[in-house]
Amino acid sequence: MQTVEGAKVELGQYRGLDIKKPETVVSDAELAAAVRQEQKSGTKPVDVEGRSVRLGDVAVIDFAGYRDGKLFDGGSGTDYPLEIGSGAFIPGFEEQLVGAQAGEEVDVNVTFPQDYGAPDLAGQDALFKVTVKKIQEYRYPEMTEEEKKRVADRLRAQKEQFSEEQFESALIREIVKHSSVEVTDIALAKESEAMLGEWKALMRMNKIDPDQYYQMTGLNDQKIREQLRPQAEERLRSRLVLEAVAQAENIEATEEAIEKELDSLAAQYGLPKETVREKLNDGHFDSMKSNIRVRGAMEVIKNSVR
Repeated sequence: MQTVEGAKVELGQYRGLDIKKPETVVSDAELAAAVRQEQKSGTKPVDVEGRSVRLGDVAVIDFAGYRDGKLFDGGSGTDYPLEIGSGAFIPGFEEQLVGAQAGEEVDVNVTFPQDYGAPDLAGQDALFKVTVKKIQEYRYPEMTEEEKKRVADRLRAQKEQFSEEQFESALIREIVKHSSVEVTDIALAKESEAMLGEWKALMRMNKIDPDQYYQMTGLNDQKIREQLRPQAEERLRSRLVLEAVAQAENIEATEEAIEKELDSLAAQYGLPKETVREKLNDGHFDSMKSNIRVRGAMEVIKNSVR
């Protein structure tokens, strides 16, 4: 039995696991989709006239949602650019706009999913009064063979990284399954809060305002925390188990490893190494050393697979 970050961990087998790394395969369909996404990147949709809405178009819409003949909160919007086929709205919503003309009003009938974030709407039928104000389409620039090759190389690198992450996740799950980890409510609440912050940062990075998203979905901070709780517990258990492996293998964050990590952070943020060092408080420094130990533990585990 070991003690890691105040938690008790009884470590199971972590060496000699019989788990294979998934092969990295890039299909023609994946490559075509990646090329299309690259063409789309930085390209703004342009207005089109004289035809109806098609899959892949952007329909600029006003909409108002009714349940039992009454408007419901968070179900209305104006000048909303909805990419048809993106799956951004309730299942069945976007498809009913296909064939509509600019200026046309469309009645869209949907059923909210049973697991919808707003309990009073989950599983309920609703009518959306939708006005299609504009129809837009993406016009993609041509790409040279060299540009397509760069996209293919990048996709393969991404797939390789994903394969490595799958491999590591499978190994960690196997170790956690055969280990005993006591997770406290305080540690789990802290991990859930950290993941909530990461989720909001990701939303903003994708130019989605979390408050507006809450209004559209009926969710809030507490509901997101509850949704993230199983992932937070899994992540917490995984880290504690890897820290226990680091302890068992006497893996430490050496000065050499710390300096290498500081070099990496300096390059990532475009700052002098000493500036990065000065900006790291004790908590960040401890976290950095923990990450070094955990990566070392992961290498031990991977290098010992059968």
